[in-house]
Amino acid sequence: MVQTGVRPQEWNATVTSYGRNVSGIKKIKKIKLSKTTMTPFTSFNEYINEVNSSLSSFKSYVAKQQANMLQVGENKVTVDSQGANDLRG
Repeated sequence: MVQTGVRPQEWNATVTSYGRNVSGIKKIKKIKLSKTTMTPFTSFNEYINEVNSSLSSFKSYVAKQQANMLQVGENKVTVDSQGANDLRG
């Protein structure tokens, strides 16, 4: 018979690792250009701001999803336990 269910410690470690890896992504530092005023080059900081803003949004999303996935693991353990108890009678 195939074993089903979730191993809570492995699940939590995997989900936590995912969140930790994403939270470790650093923002891009702005660049200082002193020898040109040409727009294609001076626009880099605008792009950097946009990337950093997207990164912040992504990190918030991942943090919420991480909390959801940890709850999913807990729910699976609870449902499996209840199912096993129901089968025993």
